[in-house]
Amino acid sequence: THDNPIQLALLINAVQTKLHVEGEIDALVSPERAELQILLEGKDLSRWNEVIDTAFPAFPTYQLAGRLLLANEEWAVNDLKAIVKESDVTGTLKFIPEANPVRIEGQLSSTRLDMAQLQEYVPQQPNPEPWTVKIGNILNSIGQAAWQTSLTYRADLIETGIVPVHNADIALRLEDQRLIIKPLSAEMAGIQLNIETQISVEENLAKGQVHLRAENKDASNMIKIANAFTSGSNAMQDLPGNLEMNLAMNIHMVPPPDQKKGSPVGTSPHTPIHVVEWSTLDIEIFDIRYTDPSTNTQILAHMDENISDGMVIKAKGVLRNEPLTLTVSGPTVDTLLEPSPDHAPQTPLSADLQLLNTTAALSAMIEPAWPPMWMDLSVSLHSDAPSTVASLFDMKIPALEPIAVKGKLSKRSRTWTLDNLSGVMGHSDFAAAATIDPGDRTRFSATVHSGTFNVVSLVPLSGIGESPARQPGTQKRGGLHIPDWLTHLEGILEISVGNLVFPNVTLEDVSMVTGIENCLLRISPLTVEIGEGTITTSALLDLRDPSLPSRLETDIQRVDLDKAMQALGNESDSLGTVSGRLALSLSSAERNVNYPFEMEALVNRLRLDEMRIRYDDPDLQAKSDLQVRAESSGIQVNGTIEYRGNPVDIRLATGSIQKAWR
Repeated sequence: THDNPIQLALLINAVQTKLHVEGEIDALVSPERAELQILLEGKDLSRWNEVIDTAFPAFPTYQLAGRLLLANEEWAVNDLKAIVKESDVTGTLKFIPEANPVRIEGQLSSTRLDMAQLQEYVPQQPNPEPWTVKIGNILNSIGQAAWQTSLTYRADLIETGIVPVHNADIALRLEDQRLIIKPLSAEMAGIQLNIETQISVEENLAKGQVHLRAENKDASNMIKIANAFTSGSNAMQDLPGNLEMNLAMNIHMVPPPDQKKGSPVGTSPHTPIHVVEWSTLDIEIFDIRYTDPSTNTQILAHMDENISDGMVIKAKGVLRNEPLTLTVSGPTVDTLLEPSPDHAPQTPLSADLQLLNTTAALSAMIEPAWPPMWMDLSVSLHSDAPSTVASLFDMKIPALEPIAVKGKLSKRSRTWTLDNLSGVMGHSDFAAAATIDPGDRTRFSATVHSGTFNVVSLVPLSGIGESPARQPGTQKRGGLHIPDWLTHLEGILEISVGNLVFPNVTLEDVSMVTGIENCLLRISPLTVEIGEGTITTSALLDLRDPSLPSRLETDIQRVDLDKAMQALGNESDSLGTVSGRLALSLSSAERNVNYPFEMEALVNRLRLDEMRIRYDDPDLQAKSDLQVRAESSGIQVNGTIEYRGNPVDIRLATGSIQKAWR
């Protein structure tokens, strides 16, 4: 009774879980008043799978506490606190069963919610439901909800595993077959997001509206990410401006395919009541607007809704006082999401861009599915002044006027093929082809040819010779970090250049074959023709070891030094011809070496395996044939020097190679 409540105390310990309930209740059956303190805590929640035939998440530690109140036919949980590993939720919940309809209210908050970590604890379904079923279940729960909900949630930090979300604020209402989320605001990478969403379900028709506004508060975080792929003068500047998007669409729900054939509804608790029919997707409004008054930029993109056999997105506006137009056409969204046998086996896709004196075009035929298993793309790019276009984005690139590139890219199953890629960049030309098969081990084969490759014209306008200052603590102890993707890469790259132009020197007929397999990088060989002779270099680099042990071998075949010096821009008297061989190796660093790439550590690891030099100058009647060996005892030089028919034997010994280098 109210005057004489029951004092309740309950303690349960089972399967590394403790449940403690303590408080007062006026009746054990149909109570009218209650005040109970509840504490549930434990470890390894998934162990309950052995007791109950279900799939509990594998929470390593968890705690749930709160004060349960019953008064005036309302249940409330005050001082709610839930903790799983490093995530927490606090707040209050209220359940009003006597309301019509039943009503649920709540105010929740978190200081930290690690969604990426929590997702790892959730058991994976062996046969995950398709999106048509997942979305159908959500829409069906909205349309047939027998309750009303009003919840608010605020989080200081939400970890997503990609970009952290700060100061999230969400208000959710479910009533009259409508789900309203207003507002949904958060800050991501310096961008303030505000989203308003409304979904209504009436019978089998679902309608959705989304309004998004993104306001740049501080783009420094995004810029840091972008600058990881650039350096020096090409570092991106701040990107101020606001982005707005409006979306309105309708879609129908239908019974699952088995129910269409006459199966009774609800034959299984896992059988969905409705699924969405992608073919009924109708996008009424889709427009995006970007504005930045500080740079006189305003771009509006919208989808043409009058196209029945495909979609067309058109963007037009001004980018920093320069006119911009972009047109993209392709298949309908429902064709990509759920291809039908009635659709064509191939679907066209195209895009055209015009900005200043730059035009870019893409045309493709793709499989009507996402992701497509096959496609054929043709791309082209032409720009008379690409450096001017780059300046619109606060970037500096070499004056590569003009640029003209075209090529074809195709995909069959998982294999990508780049074919007939060719182009001109300023004073350089190139042609390339490649095949990439991304599997358990990514395999590739590529060839690149250039008639003339002018290195001088490709050097950036500024920052030549500059190197970023080393920040304190940035030196890699114990060697370089080898990325995981490189350990799963196998393939071969062939490069040939007719004329390789450097400052004051042009090398002719340069070729190189580079291969990688089992983390062994091979260059075999790099060939340069100079002075009517040939210099051939091969190398082996072991990427399995962070200290990068390697071997380098160079062969010189009858190089005329006079003509070689002329090619290098220097005139000289008669110097004769030279031939020879050089073999160097870099041994693996010992584990206790902190900096294996410092000069002293490199010298200690360097080995001179072989060096032989043969020189012949008929004008001076001089010849030489010298061989150098480096052994543990020291360096030995043996050979002969001949001048005007008089040979001289040479025998020379020094200390170790380390002492010689010093």
